Amino acid sequence: MSTLHILSIGGEGDQVIATDVKKYALTPDGGKIVICEGGTYTGHPGIFVVDKNGSNKRRIADVDSRFPSPIYCESLLVSPTGESVAFVSNDGVFTLKLDGTDLHQIVAPPDAPPNHRVEWTLLDWR
Repeated sequence: MSTLHILSIGGEGDQVIATDVKKYALTPDGGKIVICEGGTYTGHPGIFVVDKNGSNKRRIADVDSRFPSPIYCESLLVSPTGESVAFVSNDGVFTLKLDGTDLHQIVAPPDAPPNHRVEWTLLDWR
């Protein structure tokens, strides 16, 4: 469990932009931060996008009708264009545009005995 802060180089302040951070990644242009929050404090995990200055935080992936299982982020990877993110959930590996649209499952989890856990790692976007 981690807290993500934005610190001013001039020392004017410290802004907390996320708590219970599992993973985070910057877009290639450095303009946005993609954050996977675990929901320990809120009970509501999800993936968020926030501007680099900490403003305009919005949820792009949630536990809802289009994504029924909890999101956990063993890996989180932003595309080279900065338009999409790949992430791991209990249902496999998914891609999603940073505006919250175009959710696609790219890998489904294999069948495994109930006492086994499958772990995924995203290494590169190709």
